[in-house]
Amino acid sequence: MKQDLPLSASDPGFGSIASKWSAYSASGGLLAKVRLGNGFTLEPALDVGVARLDNGASYNGAASALQPLLNGLLFNWHTNAWLTTPSLGLAWSTGDAEGKATVRGHVARSWISTFGATDPVQEFNETANVYSLRAEYAKPSELQAFGRPLGWVVYGSYAGFFGANRDALGFTTVAELGGGLELPVSAEREKSERLRLSAGYLFGPDVRGWSIGLSIQY
Repeated sequence: MKQDLPLSASDPGFGSIASKWSAYSASGGLLAKVRLGNGFTLEPALDVGVARLDNGASYNGAASALQPLLNGLLFNWHTNAWLTTPSLGLAWSTGDAEGKATVRGHVARSWISTFGATDPVQEFNETANVYSLRAEYAKPSELQAFGRPLGWVVYGSYAGFFGANRDALGFTTVAELGGGLELPVSAEREKSERLRLSAGYLFGPDVRGWSIGLSIQY
């Protein structure tokens, strides 16, 4: 995320600070699928990860005089964090060889604790709560690729934050509409895992964007 912060609203050329935020993370986890019958599956999971948050800034004009005061405090700093996220999902699916519909809801709570910050003032311990609802429909087509039947999928989702700090990122909900193509990984097995390439449009209050996904469906 990039942001230009002018010192004077009436005179943008007087001086400004160009700030850029970058975040990186890696995580791993375990998911259990408990078949409940009638197409329902309970999905408890636990994810553990590590993240890094960086800020880089450049000072222009009169703002250069603020660099010794703000560097390492508000700008040009970094911190690392541990993330622990237990979650619970409930999925329902139905269909046959002609097509398959799936609806899945989930709720999760994350605990975030920092370490290795540039300055102790950047250290924090926070929680975040999220929920989501996603529906998709996949159907085979008459097309083939690499000797395998090619299928298509359409999906829609709605997700959001809840809790005391739900608007910390400047938005609380986001929706997505998209579609994609699926290709069986194995040409011999009827119920093979499927490689999916998808693209979607993101929208909501103060949110506009797009996503591209590559995943394995099983």
